[in-house]
Amino acid sequence: MRNSFFPLLTSVFIITTFFHSFPGHSEALTSTMYVTAIHWINMRSEPNMGSEIIARAKSGEPIKILDQKGGWCYIRTPKGEEGWSVTTLLTKEKPLEERFDILTRRAEEQSRLIAKLGKENATLKKYIQSFKITDDELKHLRETNSRLKSRKEHIWAAFGAALLLLGWIVGMITRAFPWRKRARYRYVID
Repeated sequence: MRNSFFPLLTSVFIITTFFHSFPGHSEALTSTMYVTAIHWINMRSEPNMGSEIIARAKSGEPIKILDQKGGWCYIRTPKGEEGWSVTTLLTKEKPLEERFDILTRRAEEQSRLIAKLGKENATLKKYIQSFKITDDELKHLRETNSRLKSRKEHIWAAFGAALLLLGWIVGMITRAFPWRKRARYRYVID
């Protein structure tokens, strides 16, 4: 019995080790992992996994699709190499590095624009402040102008009244003088 226990224990150990090596049983396979940014796509001579690898295409390269068959695409690299590759390894989107570079450039442009607009905003605030002062001065000048116009009108009215009074006084004085002669001419109407 002792001789049969050792092979049984060894079999159980091998079976448990074998089952733990399947995906889903290993802790390393259940943790989050990421694909590296630099990888290669194999290009094969025929549209199947058993065919010979004739070239590689770097991730992010612009690839021309020449033909499609099943889940495979016949592609051409920028270097002119042609071969079959699995369709799921290709995408219509630009590579992340290129999109990141584009977004980085846009962010830098936006930062420069924000800085420029901030300077313009500060300048405009100064102008607004000076316009407020100018607007206050303008209101003051308008009030002063209206008062001066009103004063001028009063002065002219007083001058006109004084002239009228002077004329009336002169008329009264000249009436009282005896040297005023009456008109000798009489008008006769026939």
